[in-house]
Amino acid sequence: GRMMVTGQDNDPFGIIELLRKSTEALNNAETPDAGIQALREQWAELPVLGPFPQRQQLLQDLTEHSTRYQQAVTQQLVAAQTFFNDCLSAFQVSIEEDKPDSHELSARWIAIAEPRYEAWLDQPETQDRIAELINAWSAYTKTLRALNDEILEDLGMPSSRGLEDIAEELQRLRRRYREQIKELRADVDALKAAQAASDE
Repeated sequence: GRMMVTGQDNDPFGIIELLRKSTEALNNAETPDAGIQALREQWAELPVLGPFPQRQQLLQDLTEHSTRYQQAVTQQLVAAQTFFNDCLSAFQVSIEEDKPDSHELSARWIAIAEPRYEAWLDQPETQDRIAELINAWSAYTKTLRALNDEILEDLGMPSSRGLEDIAEELQRLRRRYREQIKELRADVDALKAAQAASDE
């Protein structure tokens, strides 16, 4: 009979989907050899397999985002080193020209480095590198948090998502508790007023 399996839950390894694509590839093949080649190509590009496809996707994302972040850090370090070397060269030229006293050295360094730093910060390339560093770090930590949540939830422990839900529930309970206290106070005040009226 035909396999009537639909949805990822019923096909956790993605095999049904792969078999369907294999059939299509065979239908389009003109010779047996072409059919074999088509099958090899289909199965060479395995989908994200395993009972936790989302987890595997997260792991792939983590590797990519980690690499991207490392590259952004490296670019920024190289750029900062280049900036420092430029300042140092200008500083050396300056002190060789008029041999300032030792107590003047720090003031001379600041006078040379600060305007260069401001100019360096204003460069579009520097702005782009800083933006990429921030974006890469943000993507990396977001994936790391998501992966951490997956693992914690598998272990039956509260993830950051779970903790947010718990915090929201606590807030809701606190609000309800405050409302109940207010209602009780109103009831007590009403009872006291009724008691005072009957005593008169």
